[in-house]
Amino acid sequence: MSLKIGKSSFRAKTLRAVSLVSAGALALTGVMLAPSVALAAGEPTNWALQSNGGAVTASGQEVAGIWGPEKLNDGVIDVTSPKRQQSRWSSNTSDDAWAIVTFAQPKTLHHINLVWEAACPKKWDLLISEDGNAFEKIAFSDAQACPAAGEAAKETFAIPAEKSSTPIKAVKLQVRERTPFAGVKYGASLWEMEAWDKAEPAPVLPSQGGVGSSLVPKPVSMTHDESATGFTVNAETKISAPSELQSEADLLATTLRGSTGFPVPVENDSAATENVIKLALGAVEGSTKDEAYSLVSTENTVTITGVGAHGVFNGTRTLLQLLPGFVQMKTPVISNWTVPAVTIKDWPRYEYRGMMLDIARSFVPKEDIMKLIDTLSQYKISRLHIHLSDDQGWRIEITNEGREAGDTIDYTKLTEISGKTAMLPHNQQASREMGRTGFLTQADYRELQAYAAAHHVMIVPEIDLPGHTNAALHAIPELNIDGSSHIATADEPTAPANGTGAVGYSYLHPTDPVAKTFVRHVLGQISEMTTGDYIHIGGDEPHALTQVYDHATYNAYLGEVMGMVRGFGKTPLGWNEIAQADGITAGDVMHYWTGNAGPTRDAVNNHGAKVLLSRGDKSYIDQKYNSKTPLALTWACQGNCDFQSYYDWNPRTFINLPTDDAIIGTEAPLWSETVRGLDQVEFLTFNRTLAHAEIGWTPQDVRDRTDFAKRISQIGVDLNATGSNFYDGTDGNWGYDVAGVKSVATAPDATFQLGYLSAPGTKVTADATKVAADRTNDVDGRSNSLVGNSGMSVMVNWGDGSAEEAATITSTLPRTAYNASGMYVLTGSHAYATPGEKTVTLKIGDRTATAKIMVDPSATATEPLFTPWTPTEDAAIELGQEIAKPLDRVAFSATGFEPNTLVDVTLGDVNLGQVRPDANGARSTYILIPKDTQPGVYQVRAAHGDRSATTQITIWAEPSAASGLKIPVNGVTVDSYDSEETSGETAPNGLASSAADGNPNTFWHTKWSGGADQFPHFISLNLNQQCKVSGFEYTPRQDSQNTRIKDYEIYTSMDGTEWGQAVATGRFDRSTAVKYIPFTEVQARYVKLVGLNSHNGDAFAGAGELRVDGLCGDGQPLSVVAGANAVELTDDASAPVTVRAEEGTQVPVAVRHIPMAGQVTLWANSGHKLLGHQDAQAGGTIDFSFEMKAEYDGEDFVVVTPTDRRYFRLELGAPEPTVEPTVEPTVEPTVEPTVEPTV
Repeated sequence: MSLKIGKSSFRAKTLRAVSLVSAGALALTGVMLAPSVALAAGEPTNWALQSNGGAVTASGQEVAGIWGPEKLNDGVIDVTSPKRQQSRWSSNTSDDAWAIVTFAQPKTLHHINLVWEAACPKKWDLLISEDGNAFEKIAFSDAQACPAAGEAAKETFAIPAEKSSTPIKAVKLQVRERTPFAGVKYGASLWEMEAWDKAEPAPVLPSQGGVGSSLVPKPVSMTHDESATGFTVNAETKISAPSELQSEADLLATTLRGSTGFPVPVENDSAATENVIKLALGAVEGSTKDEAYSLVSTENTVTITGVGAHGVFNGTRTLLQLLPGFVQMKTPVISNWTVPAVTIKDWPRYEYRGMMLDIARSFVPKEDIMKLIDTLSQYKISRLHIHLSDDQGWRIEITNEGREAGDTIDYTKLTEISGKTAMLPHNQQASREMGRTGFLTQADYRELQAYAAAHHVMIVPEIDLPGHTNAALHAIPELNIDGSSHIATADEPTAPANGTGAVGYSYLHPTDPVAKTFVRHVLGQISEMTTGDYIHIGGDEPHALTQVYDHATYNAYLGEVMGMVRGFGKTPLGWNEIAQADGITAGDVMHYWTGNAGPTRDAVNNHGAKVLLSRGDKSYIDQKYNSKTPLALTWACQGNCDFQSYYDWNPRTFINLPTDDAIIGTEAPLWSETVRGLDQVEFLTFNRTLAHAEIGWTPQDVRDRTDFAKRISQIGVDLNATGSNFYDGTDGNWGYDVAGVKSVATAPDATFQLGYLSAPGTKVTADATKVAADRTNDVDGRSNSLVGNSGMSVMVNWGDGSAEEAATITSTLPRTAYNASGMYVLTGSHAYATPGEKTVTLKIGDRTATAKIMVDPSATATEPLFTPWTPTEDAAIELGQEIAKPLDRVAFSATGFEPNTLVDVTLGDVNLGQVRPDANGARSTYILIPKDTQPGVYQVRAAHGDRSATTQITIWAEPSAASGLKIPVNGVTVDSYDSEETSGETAPNGLASSAADGNPNTFWHTKWSGGADQFPHFISLNLNQQCKVSGFEYTPRQDSQNTRIKDYEIYTSMDGTEWGQAVATGRFDRSTAVKYIPFTEVQARYVKLVGLNSHNGDAFAGAGELRVDGLCGDGQPLSVVAGANAVELTDDASAPVTVRAEEGTQVPVAVRHIPMAGQVTLWANSGHKLLGHQDAQAGGTIDFSFEMKAEYDGEDFVVVTPTDRRYFRLELGAPEPTVEPTVEPTVEPTVEPTVEPTV
C-alpha cells in the first residue's frame, strides 16, 4: 500500500506491514497488547495504552453501552468473545467520525499501530499533533482492506524521519468514508490504536505444551518427575517381553526401527536393567480391566505392565505419543527420542470405542483398511465396524460352500455382479468423482481379521437386513419374488442397480423360505470368518417394508435373524430399530442413532439388552465440517462440525440411562455417499473420531474441551508422519516440529537434503522460506497455527561459522479443501570448504533438530526427499470389453495421469463422472453404461488438463433397454409452478428450474420450510416452439424418496393458459427409475404435469428432471429404404419387410429426413453385428451399403436412428422388379358449347 507523508510518497517502513492476528493467537491466550504496569526504563512502551496514561476522545459510538472509545486503548483484542462483549471501538454512523488518543506527556514515537476490525473504514487519514490541537497527516488510504469477521489485522506506520525526534502529544484517526456491508454503513471499527516509542519486542513464542501435551486419549492418571532424567531411545535400546507379548513387542520395535534407524532388538524376558523397554503382564492399581496398563519411565528403563496383552499394547501406544510425532515416520530421521520421566496408570471407560467404515457405497481395499487400523489403534480405538453390504454394492465374497440341501442360489454372483456397482456422483460432492468398485475376497477378510487383532482392534462386520438390500436383489434372481421390493420381470429379472443415496426402498421378503436360506447362508459364512464377538445385522430404515407389511412382521423377522446370529456363536448387534424385535434378550446390542429412545431404554430395563451409542450431531463423521467442505452430508450437523463440537457430550445422559452399566461404548459412523478413497475417509475421520476415542476412554469428570483442543493441535505432527490425512481447521491452533536427516552429497558446494517440517494449518510463502498460518478465507477455509500469521522460517546453522540462512521449504502436499498441509521437505544450498561429515542445526520457533551431511566425492548422493510427479508415460485407458449394453458395468483402467487429480470420463457426449488416479497415476474401476444409451459406436475419453486418452466401445441396446423418449424437445424451460423451496435446500436444489436443467441429480421440491403448500401441485414447461408432442418423461428425485409423485395428470396447451382435457393420467411407481408416458400426438407449445399426491403420503411434490417427446417445426417423417428396389422399411420388428439380393451384390440402405442429430447404425440383428455407423445431422441423409452373403439368407437386420428402429429381412435372389404403375390414357372432357344466358 502506498502511503503519503506531506508531499512525499513512500512505502510504509513497518515492522510487519500487515499482520492478520488469529483468534487462536489472541483470544486463547488473553493477549494484552501492552502490560498494565510501567515498563522498565529503556524498554519499548505503548504510550497510547490507558495504563500508561493514554486517554481517548471520539466523535461518538455506534451503540450506547458497548464498543465505546475507552475500548480503543485498553490493550485487549478478544476476537472470540461474544459480539456485544468485544473490546473494540465502533464509531458513530458518520463518514466524518474520528478518534484521538492523547498522551499524558508528549513522547517521541517510533511507530503507530492500527488494529483493524471487520468494519474498518474504507477511507481514512492518520494524523499526529505536537500540542494536541494542530494535526499533521502522516498516512492515509482510499481503499482499506478489512479483515474477515472474527479476525484482527494490525497495520504498522513508521513515524516520518523528520518527526522521529519531535515529542508528540496526540494521535488521531480521521474517517472519511465507512465500509458498507450489503449496502449498509455501520460505525467504523478498530480493536486498538497503539503508539510505540521504540521497535516492539519480538513476540513471545506460544508454548507447544509440556509433558503429555500430545496424549490422546487423556490418561486416567499421569505424574511427571521434572527433576528426573527421562529415557532416551538410542542405538543400544532393546525391548524385553515374554513370549505372550511377542506380537506387541514386534509392533513397537517395527515403529521405532522405521523412524529412528536403530536396530531395537526384541529379547525374550531379558535381564537387562539399562536402556531397555520392558513389557510385562501384571496387576494395575485401580483397574482389573484387560485394557488397563501402567507406564513408568526412568533414565534407564521404560516399564509397561498390562492386565492383559491389550493393556500392554495400549501402553506402547502411549509410549509412542510421549516421543516426538516423527516417531511414526517410515524412514529414519534425527529427533530427540527422549521419553519424559512419567508414571501413568490408565484404563478405559468403555470397552467399545469404535468407528464405522462404509465400504458398500464406495469400496475401500484391504491395504487401505489396514492403514486406517494403524492410525485408529494408535489412539486406542478398539472396534472397526465395516458396513459390507447396502443398496449400492456388495463387498464381501460369499461362496457356495456349505449350502443347505436344496439351496440352488449362486452366492458368487453377489460380488461378481454387485461388486462392480457403487455410488454415482452425489450432489453434495464438489467433484463428480464416482464411487469406487471392488470387494474383499474371503482371504482378504481373514487377513484383515488377523491384522486388526494384532493391533487389538475387533472388526464388526455388518450385513444390513432386511432393508438396504438392493445390491443382493440386483445379484440374486431368486430373491426377486412377489413380496420383496422388486418382482422379477422378463426385462428386469433382478432389481436394477442403484447408485444414488436413496434409502428405505429395498427389502427382502420377510417370510419367504428361500430368502431366509439366503440370509442364513450369508451370516453363517460371515460368522465363521469373523474372530470378533459381534455380527451387525443393520435393521435400520425399513420404510417401504413396513408400509407393505405390519411392524409385527418386521419385528418377527428381526428376531429370527438375531436368533441365527446367536446360533452361530456371535452376539447380534443392530441399529436401534431392533429394540422391539421378537425375543430380544440379555446381551443383544442396540446401536442407537436416532428416533424415540423409549424402546431402547425399555429393552435395556426389561430384557437386559445393551446399547452402543452414535449421537447423530456429535458422532456422524460423514457430515461437513462447514459450508466449504467439498464432500460429506449435512443432515445431522450444520455450522461448525469440527472436533470440538463432537467432544462435548456424555454417553450416559444422551438417552437418559441411569448408569454406564448398559452402555458398551460409542461409535463414529462414516457413511460413504460422498466419500471416495482412503484420503477422504481420513479427512472426515481425523480428528472427530479421536474425540470419540477420548469420550470412550477418559473419565467424564476429567475431560475438558479446551484441553482436548490443545492436545489435538499437537498430534498433527503424528498424523503427518504416518501419512494420514486430516482436517486442519480453526478448531485447532496447530503445532509444528522439525526433524533432520542423514544425507550424502558428492560435492561440498551443493543443495543438501536437510529434513522435514510438519506444520498443519499452514502454507508456504511465495519465496519458499517461511510457512504461515492459512488465514485466507478461500475455498479451503482458514486455519490457525502456532507459527503465526506472518510465519516462521526454519533457520539453518551450517556448523562452519557461516551466517544462518533460511531453509528452502517444499510442500509434498499443499493444504487444499480436501487435505491438511502435508509434510514439508527442507533443503538448502551451501558451499563447504572441504569434504567430510557436517553437523547442521535446524531451528524454527521453539523446535530444534540436527541434520548430518557426509560430503564424499566417491559416494552416491542421497536421493531427494521429495520429487514432484513428472509424466513418464502417455496417458492411456483400457476397457474390459469391446461390446456392451446399457446398464452394463465395463471394466475401466486409466494410467499415465497426474496423481490425485480429477479425470473426467466421458462416453460420447455424456460425462459419466470422474476418477482420481492413485500415487502411480492409475485408477481401475467399473463404469456404468447409461440406461438410455442408444446403439452405436462411442468414444470413451479420459481427460485432465492437457493429458487425455481415448478408446472406442460398441453399444447394442434392445428396444426395451433404451429410454421411451424418442425425440426429446430441446430448449425446454420451466414456465410456471405452484410451489418451490427457496431456502431449505442447497441451490439449485428446491427450485422449480432444476426440473428442466438437464441434470437428473438436481431436483425441484415444493415448499417445506416455514410451512408446506398442499396438493395438488403443478409445474408447466414452455417448449419455446410449436411441436407435435407425443410423450412425457418424469425422472423422480434420485437421492431420496421425498417428493415422488404418485398419481398424476398431464395437459398440453398452445398458449399456457387454456389446457383443456388431460392427455394422460395414471400412477407413477415409487422407484428411482425414469417414467415414460406416451399419449396421442397433439400440437402444443406448453406441457403441464399435475401431481395429485405423493408416495410418502405427505404434502411434497418434485422431480429430478422433466422432458417432453415431440417433433418440432416443419420436419418431414423419417424414411428408411433398403435394397435395389428401395423397399420402405417399417418399425414392426415382428413383421420385417423382405428385401431380396443376389450373393455378391451390394445391398444399399438409405435413411432420409432424420428427425434429430445422432448416430445411425446398421446391424445384423441375430448376433448384433455392427455393419455400419455414421453421425447424422437433424434433417440429414445417411447411406449404407454392404455385400450380400449366403449366410445372410433369412437374417433379420435393423437400422437404428436417434428416434426409431426400422427392420428388414434379407433373402437370396433377384430383387423384385419394380412394377411401373399402369397409366390410363387421359380422357379429354367433353366440352359443351357455352350457352349464353338468355337476357
